[in-house]
Amino acid sequence: MTDAISKFTRQAGVPNSTADKASQSKVSAGRSDQSKASTSTDEVILSKAAESAMKSNDFDSTKVDEIKRQISEGKYPLDSKVIAKNFVALESMID
Repeated sequence: MTDAISKFTRQAGVPNSTADKASQSKVSAGRSDQSKASTSTDEVILSKAAESAMKSNDFDSTKVDEIKRQISEGKYPLDSKVIAKNFVALESMID
């Protein structure tokens, strides 16, 4: 495993400094504290815009059905250049 900061290689899972050992002991102590703590539940609060978007059906179901039919019949037009450009744009967001 290569250390991201120093670029030196070390065996995975082996502490290389006093700070690593201290950090590991804090994590271990935190784990035992978590088992004693009571369980809680998380709550998701949506914005008004998200709530209204989930309630409304702002799409043309007949158009969707027509596209599905064309795809199943192999008649839906595909532009390979547009598809390739979109893949490149997606990959550039990953890097």
